Amino acid sequence: MRGGVFVAAILLASVCVAEVSGRNTAVCKSAAECFVTDTSTVCGVPPLTSDRPVLIVFTASWCAPCLMMMSDLFNRPEISALLERLDLVLLDVDDPASQPYRDEYCPEYAGPPHMILLDRDGNRIDALAGYHKDSRVTTDFLEKAFGESSASEEPVAVSDMTRRYLEWFATMKPTFMDRLSMSRWMLGFEAGAAFSQIAASEYGGFRTGFYVAASTGYIFSDRWSLNGGLSFNSLGGRNGIDDTVIRSYYMSLPVDVQYDLGRVWIASGIALDFLVSAGVYGSVMTGLEGACAACWNRWDAGVRARLVFRVGSFDLSLGYMRGLVPTNSAGGYNQSICIGLGINLY
Repeated sequence: MRGGVFVAAILLASVCVAEVSGRNTAVCKSAAECFVTDTSTVCGVPPLTSDRPVLIVFTASWCAPCLMMMSDLFNRPEISALLERLDLVLLDVDDPASQPYRDEYCPEYAGPPHMILLDRDGNRIDALAGYHKDSRVTTDFLEKAFGESSASEEPVAVSDMTRRYLEWFATMKPTFMDRLSMSRWMLGFEAGAAFSQIAASEYGGFRTGFYVAASTGYIFSDRWSLNGGLSFNSLGGRNGIDDTVIRSYYMSLPVDVQYDLGRVWIASGIALDFLVSAGVYGSVMTGLEGACAACWNRWDAGVRARLVFRVGSFDLSLGYMRGLVPTNSAGGYNQSICIGLGINLY
């Protein structure tokens, strides 16, 4: 009896060792499914080592952002060129076999899509969570696998598995709802202080007011966007002689063209973008305090410009507005400097 138990133990140990030695990197069942299957963890998680860096993508069949990332971002030339230099591994988060890989490489995992970048020795380089429509977020992330010396390195042939993945990505056909979810529209809200004057008039001194704004924008590219919206502005000016104040309230319709000047990484996964915008606006006065309403022009129009510092979805902006329509018979015009905080929803 003891001999039978001993033989059974030896056989079980042999099976376990054979299983570990037969696994190198995760392998897909098929390119059409792209879910890892040969990742049993009875004997631990095998190290993902390779002749090239490894990109692990945690995904799911029900995850619309995952589909949009693979069908949109991964098919862009600048990104597919980087993917060709990596060993690409897709893991279905609904497959229990993927859990040990999340525990080993991605303890901060909060849901798909989530990418983990490993070096050739299987050491983690960085992680990127979520689907980012701005392709520079993904390219900046993937380029971390190669370092500054990557340009001088001899290119490595595309692995069979990565090639199959790229071919599969090219055949993806998102549904209407999927495309809607990746629409390039942006919704923004902003509020701040306005330091305004009625320039070229006796009310040329600055007074402190405020503004609130809501806007929507269409993103043409990674750098250009067109924004329009609705804002409420508390403007006016101060008389430099008797210190009296005029308070004027306008409802405005601004339209701006915005350009992204560049990006600076300030921490792991956190980038600071510098943007400039310029445009025009039309306004109607909704209220006036401290002046003869009959003497005041109800309409205004002008130009504006802004410098925006963006971290993630949050903006810090510095703006300038200059009215082109005389506010009264004296020929004064609205002019203001604005400082505000905003949030953007993509």
